[in-house]
Amino acid sequence: METKEALRKRRSCRHFLNKQIAKTDLQQIIWAGNTAPVGMGKYQNIHLTVVQNTEMLARLSSECAETWNGQRFDPRYGAPTLILVSAVLEKEPTAYANVACVVENMHLMATDLGLGSIYLWGFIKYLKQNEKLKCDLSIPSEFEPLSALAVGYAAKPMKEHDSKKLKIGINFID
Repeated sequence: METKEALRKRRSCRHFLNKQIAKTDLQQIIWAGNTAPVGMGKYQNIHLTVVQNTEMLARLSSECAETWNGQRFDPRYGAPTLILVSAVLEKEPTAYANVACVVENMHLMATDLGLGSIYLWGFIKYLKQNEKLKCDLSIPSEFEPLSALAVGYAAKPMKEHDSKKLKIGINFID
């Protein structure tokens, strides 16, 4: 898939099939995360936690379920694979930008592989507050979970973006 096609097809998937992704696909997604630009080349300050264990996924969903308009929902949308991205927080806020680049690279690779994925951020605040869960997920103590990517097979076909419609405000200084 060419870059333009991946960008048109990349969508947030919120409905997944109950089918695990192939190990080879997971390896490519992890590789893509490792190719992301990281400030000052400090890749040692980023950590990935890949969760595919169904009991741990269920526990994570239950303990981090958020309330939206009074209803609890699964923060990973039932995806069979969750990749938590953690970072060492330094004085500069670059860790957030680094993690965003890692997640977006993995998101695009999942699209290229024909998988559904969604960039997750909202439930992380609940995970940060749950020291036992962070420990059980084996997140190294010096790392702080900042974002995640849920990955799986989309339950329904994903629509492409309208590639001609610009959504972000732009001004040019010539």
